[in-house]
Amino acid sequence: MPSFDLASLGGVPIFSTAVAADHGMSGRTLHQLTAKDILTRLLHGWYTALAIVGDEHRHLLTALAAVAQLDERCVASHHSALVLHGLPVHQVDLRRVYLERSDRSHGRTRTGVVVRSGRSLRAEAQVEGWARPVPTVSVADACILSGAEHGATTGLVAADAALRRGLCDMTQLAAAIDRAKGYPGIEGVRAIMRHADGRHESPGETLTGVRLRATGLNFEPQVEIETRTGTYRVDFLDRERRLIAEFDGLSKYATAEDLVAEKIREDSLRALGYTIVRIVWRDLFDETAVAAKIHAALVSQQSGHTGAEVPITAPGNFPRGLAGT
Repeated sequence: MPSFDLASLGGVPIFSTAVAADHGMSGRTLHQLTAKDILTRLLHGWYTALAIVGDEHRHLLTALAAVAQLDERCVASHHSALVLHGLPVHQVDLRRVYLERSDRSHGRTRTGVVVRSGRSLRAEAQVEGWARPVPTVSVADACILSGAEHGATTGLVAADAALRRGLCDMTQLAAAIDRAKGYPGIEGVRAIMRHADGRHESPGETLTGVRLRATGLNFEPQVEIETRTGTYRVDFLDRERRLIAEFDGLSKYATAEDLVAEKIREDSLRALGYTIVRIVWRDLFDETAVAAKIHAALVSQQSGHTGAEVPITAPGNFPRGLAGT
């Protein structure tokens, strides 16, 4: 194997075959290093020497390569822009990078890259380890286009996070919807974006909010409740029914002390007559699970068992005036 200077490229996120040649690496050398998993081929003619950590990291590097490959004539779009801006992507195929160009020429798809024309506003993403800003569509456009392409909840998860971080506002989201007029799926995105809410602190909470709205009850996110042991913030509260819904991602219970603190918190809330319903990830992918838990809570309250965590039962019919899913 000929001599080369791999060390100098070890901290570079991506590099092309031309850059590799400047460092003494021939095409044959690149092939050999890739076969030994020393390098990773991202796109035709583009590589990285970094250790890839997960699908989103690989997608980020591939998006950088795709934009650089086209000499920034295109910008990162859809979920690729979301990844570059550090926003969550929900139920997205990360094997494909999406780009947008400003002209009206037809889009095209090459291996791993989809290029489309569009009317999106432009923005820049600051990517750690990359010397210059990366051109993207605006954050609002990325949220809306991702929702139209991959499903409305995909866009909502991203939009909630963007609102929370101050990367866009509701006016900008509405304008992005107007720019995407005529896109397949855009009307579903328009409908769900009325519920975009930066108070949701995680994708799980956003999706929990979707399921809770389907019950027809009036749940408000991130409400503080004063108790004898302190003031606690709950994920969702229906004030009229004193019904709390908590999304339980489990990551918040890292230690035994966390579990004890949570037990004290729940006991204090129940002592005030609140009923607590816990929602976990698997519930969010079952159209009836959240409704079943809420129904069980309402039945328990009507039976006089207030202030308790209730068992799960089949949803059946909600009490009069309440909608099921």
